Amino acid sequence: MTTRSHRIKFYYYAIISIVGLLISVITFYLAQSSMNISVFYANWIGDLIALIFVFFCSWLFIFDHSKQKISIKFIFNLVGKLLVIYLISTTLYVISNLLDSSILAKDLDGVQRVFIITCTKVLLAPVSLLANYFLTFIIIEKLYKE
Repeated sequence: MTTRSHRIKFYYYAIISIVGLLISVITFYLAQSSMNISVFYANWIGDLIALIFVFFCSWLFIFDHSKQKISIKFIFNLVGKLLVIYLISTTLYVISNLLDSSILAKDLDGVQRVFIITCTKVLLAPVSLLANYFLTFIIIEKLYKE
């Protein structure tokens, strides 16, 4: 595989991450609206599915690597990204609680509330994208490179 610049890798990663974000947001929304799962756990479920999707697509199509040690790199990647997921889940949980206690939100029905929280999740996506790109790049290309 030819070595690509960081800019091109980032663009490819962003495209795959947008697909991952769609998977995550749809799962997040359905988990809350259809299954009554809390914001915190709905985010965990959606983001874990997206995390696995993005990691394997990145491994196969974006980053240069020695095609070895995928399990070690996946575990390191998983641990790092779980921290990012935890921070975003906690942020969404706090925002959800603030929304529930807000006087302005008392007139919202369940669907509107879930929609607002889902939009907030989408607004947090760029922060997650940058953190996850650099984490994935370091783990796949630099860790145990042979």
